[in-house]
Amino acid sequence: MKQTLRLAVAALLVCGGCTGVRETIDDWRVQARLGVIANPEIEWPKSTGSLRRALAWYRERKVDAVVILGNLTRTGAKNQLEVLDAAWHDVFKNAAKPPRRILVPGAADARLAAPDGAGADLGLATGDAPYEVNGFAFYASYEKKAHPGFLTFYGAGKRALTDELGFYPRRSGAVCAGSLNGVSVMPRWQAVGRPVPPKFPDAAQTVPAAQGLLVSVYSDSVEIARLDFLQKTPEPVADAWRVARHADAPAADAAKVAPQFPEGAALAVIHGYSNDRSLPQPILTLRWPPARAAGATPRAFYYKLTAAAAATPQMPFLTRYLHSQGFAAAESRDYTALTFALRERDLPAVEGTDVRAPVVFTVTPYSSTGVGGRPLAATAD
Repeated sequence: MKQTLRLAVAALLVCGGCTGVRETIDDWRVQARLGVIANPEIEWPKSTGSLRRALAWYRERKVDAVVILGNLTRTGAKNQLEVLDAAWHDVFKNAAKPPRRILVPGAADARLAAPDGAGADLGLATGDAPYEVNGFAFYASYEKKAHPGFLTFYGAGKRALTDELGFYPRRSGAVCAGSLNGVSVMPRWQAVGRPVPPKFPDAAQTVPAAQGLLVSVYSDSVEIARLDFLQKTPEPVADAWRVARHADAPAADAAKVAPQFPEGAALAVIHGYSNDRSLPQPILTLRWPPARAAGATPRAFYYKLTAAAAATPQMPFLTRYLHSQGFAAAESRDYTALTFALRERDLPAVEGTDVRAPVVFTVTPYSSTGVGGRPLAATAD
């Protein structure tokens, strides 16, 4: 490790054998899949581009329901809601089994949502009762609200889904769905993986984006993928969230059990080089088997990876949370690749020298409610 080191860690959750594979795949099977989008603000047929791209992508994923949160229209006119309705039927006209449609009005749709309004004829939701799709109960609203025991999807604010501190759902159960019609960000944030050029250093700015969610419901947890539909091919906005099934008591109890690595499991540290032909870089690859939890939870919610100098293992200089992902796209998929880079100057050195100190890597599995199991550790010299 004396030479310039660019550290890339690829975490591969490798299947631990064929015993019980059938039960494992069944436990990973998706119980319900929802598309959730907000703020389409439809006015004319030309304003339905992002909406149509999102709906077409949800159709390919065969979602069970699509939740569209307000503002549904630009000014609350009935003909604008009819344009949205026409776009929906145009996308799903030949679908063998169209998804359930849930339309939740926003502030601009107040006239349509009134008791004597025209929205009821087009299926506009009223009231504040929970919805249920394939046994998964949730709330959907324009404003941010907390319903203890349930996830609540809301669309107010047009805030970017990259705002982890504001919208991480484990805190209150309220999940922001972003916006199909541009998002509002501060200059220090990133909207879709790139910094926002500051026009006004301290003011929020609206940047082009068409963000939405793909929600995959499992027996013990809910995976929430964040996407941007601005382009023809949707792009991930950031890592998916995975949270516990709050309203399901048996699943919540199972999530309180700490996941554990198999007996004899080890954290392997493999030295190699990157695939960069112009300037191959030394890399380390960490590999470990997936943790298991008792009952119907065969995978951990996430893994906490830390790196510390061997002389001070209690003082990590690096911490990463690696979420188990990929199960929503393919139910039988049993691994996920995660990478990150670390420059040499970020590695600890032996005091008074330029020699890089040995590094201790530790991986700890956690359930969806934050209960940790026994860690694995390995030293890289």
